[in-house]
Amino acid sequence: MKYYKKPDEHIRPVMQDEKGGILFNYYDLAVNKSSTWKHQEEFRYIYFIVPSNPNVLDAWKRTGNPFPIYQHTYEHLQKGKECL
Repeated sequence: MKYYKKPDEHIRPVMQDEKGGILFNYYDLAVNKSSTWKHQEEFRYIYFIVPSNPNVLDAWKRTGNPFPIYQHTYEHLQKGKECL
């Protein structure tokens, strides 16, 4: 865990749509926490599981760029599109 007085300042957005919707970096969300809780000396396991399709995963494997996964996740989880 990383503890900060203002943890929100350490959570980077991955993308934002034209209406202001934001998909945040999942890792940042999982490991940044208010310094108020530092006494807990917490650790976390992070599992990243999202609905996807072979084309999205193949694009990531070919290029090493995770953006297709972020885009797919954003469209399906935040915009409510069906996963195909």
